[in-house]
Amino acid sequence: MWKVAVVGLGHGRNHIAAYQRLADVQVVLLCDTDKERLADAMQQFGVPEGTTDIMEVAHRDDVQIVSICTPDHLHYAHAKPMLQAGKHVLIEKPMTTKLDEALELAELAEQNGCVVMVGNVLRFVPSFREAHAFVRDGKLGRLHYAEGTYLHDVADIRRLLKATPWRAGKGDGVAQEIMFGGGVHPADLLRWMAGEPDEVFAYAVRTGNLPEYPLPDQVVALLKFGEHAIGKIWVSIAIQGGWGTALTLCGASGTLKAKSDGWELYLSDEPSGYRHVSFPTTGKPMDAEIAHFVECVRDGKKPLVDAWDGAQTVALLDAAVRSYQTGQPQPVRKVKGKGGCLQ
Repeated sequence: MWKVAVVGLGHGRNHIAAYQRLADVQVVLLCDTDKERLADAMQQFGVPEGTTDIMEVAHRDDVQIVSICTPDHLHYAHAKPMLQAGKHVLIEKPMTTKLDEALELAELAEQNGCVVMVGNVLRFVPSFREAHAFVRDGKLGRLHYAEGTYLHDVADIRRLLKATPWRAGKGDGVAQEIMFGGGVHPADLLRWMAGEPDEVFAYAVRTGNLPEYPLPDQVVALLKFGEHAIGKIWVSIAIQGGWGTALTLCGASGTLKAKSDGWELYLSDEPSGYRHVSFPTTGKPMDAEIAHFVECVRDGKKPLVDAWDGAQTVALLDAAVRSYQTGQPQPVRKVKGKGGCLQ
């Protein structure tokens, strides 16, 4: 029986529920600095022990697996002692908000033989998984364009900022660049579909729609993939009436436009032109993600999004932020252990 601790009981509640659906896993310890939230989660999920001290989790010899679901800027500080203690760790996306911290965690995991997975859950959405397989198998031909969007309605994000004020630099946080908070989704998916971009040139603005947020609330990042392909990431948390993640993939043999519930597909050898492919969702992507992580721990396998993969996405996000801060294109650092993301 694998013993699990979950740290951070906002989104962490989804992790608890997913772990408890697995037969060979037992959640034995919860951790949160909010005592009321901690007590409520312990009662809701029937977990007997809780703590407000992160180091108590690290020192528990009976805990082999830890989920880090705390605010994004705390992922490094909370994951590091777990890896130093030799625990296997699932870190919610983004892996960290600083590239040097992501690289340090990846090195530490490798040194201590820890399985680390980053919670880029959209890789477990059926339509995106099938899109990846479609590209990997060459059915679109060589890609020449890849685009990803992450759009979050201003009214919805306003509620989110109120519930998690650290995103806007209040409470225990520093204001979070939206490339890390939202752009991580299309950035990770584009890397997975198209491989590693060499360079990024990003523009960012404050639209005025979200005065509560002190940083740019809309970013467009242009990507260069080698000599033959380009791409774009569009992120907005201040758009009126829009939400969700979508992909457009254009290759020599066709075009695929994917959302979470389906595709619009064109293939050059099909005279009918575009056709719609539905992907009715059965089950929850989070359940598939957690089950995959536990399987990798159990079998000693490399997870779909390992520590180096998570760090490479952080490198892309970091380059995009540096680009719109400096007004200049930025190279995307290639981290150890990654040579393209079409596995």
